[in-house]
Amino acid sequence: MGMTMSQKILAKHAGLESVREGQLIRAKLDMVLGNDITSPVAINEFNKAGFGGIFNKDKISLVIDFLYALYLIILSPTTQYVLLKVDFYLLQYF
Repeated sequence: MGMTMSQKILAKHAGLESVREGQLIRAKLDMVLGNDITSPVAINEFNKAGFGGIFNKDKISLVIDFLYALYLIILSPTTQYVLLKVDFYLLQYF
């Protein structure tokens, strides 16, 4: 059976002829998106792994998505954490 559209895109960006379900690959990324719920976990793991920096600040965007009122920005520790990291890494956010 042929590859799905997602597999074709991933294979192309990894420089491979094909990829399969469950395969770990190293791919060139067009854009990385994170949100205010999952980004704090990812940022902590990134820091624990000891990486020296990010690959390209212009290709990373953080989306503050799970807010339904402005006052939650002040109350939400995860949102505060993401916004601090955005400033630290000079990332884009929406």
